Amino acid sequence: RLLLKGYADASVRDGALFRGLLTPPMPWEAPAAAGDGAAAPRELVSIAVALAKLRFRSSGVFQSLGERLSVHMESLGTMDVASLANAYSRASCGDQEVVSQLAARFHVLAAERPQQLQPAAVTLALNAFALCAAGDL
Repeated sequence: RLLLKGYADASVRDGALFRGLLTPPMPWEAPAAAGDGAAAPRELVSIAVALAKLRFRSSGVFQSLGERLSVHMESLGTMDVASLANAYSRASCGDQEVVSQLAARFHVLAAERPQQLQPAAVTLALNAFALCAAGDL
């Protein structure tokens, strides 16, 4: 996660790195080694955001991330959901099932805790969901 974030922050697109790190099975799909915890949902969100910033457009990678995150959707906060939706829209990933789950989760969070909505999260989410609804993915 940190390696990809560093590459994204520096806008370095290293094809060899991506081929090495993102060939099946994906690192987040492998069973955790003894004493090594599995990637947390927020770490997977960070990976998706970093890949989107690097304009990495592999629907297989984003579908794999979406499958893993769909079982942890309840643990994501508003900024996590908005960032993930934005990553999906930036990467042009048309996984409508994940996008629908993200929209539903954001709606629940907004209804339950409207006072905790951050303007940045609302802006990211509205933009991402608008792009998805317009079929730009």
